[in-house]
Amino acid sequence: MWVMYATKYNPIMKEFCKRLVEENHRPKKVALVAVMRKLVIAANFSVTNSDFMLAN
Repeated sequence: MWVMYATKYNPIMKEFCKRLVEENHRPKKVALVAVMRKLVIAANFSVTNSDFMLAN
C-alpha cells in the first residue's frame, strides 16, 4: 500500500513509475514492483547511513 502513496505524492517515484509505464511500455504492476524495490533499497541504505535523505 505504501507504494501507491509513494507514486502519488513523491515526485521522484511518480516520475519513475510514469516513465516505466509510458516510455518502456511496462504493465502497471511491474512498475509498482520496481518502485517497491527502489523504496526498499532506499530504506536499507538510510538505515546503514544515517546522513541519507530521500530528496523531495
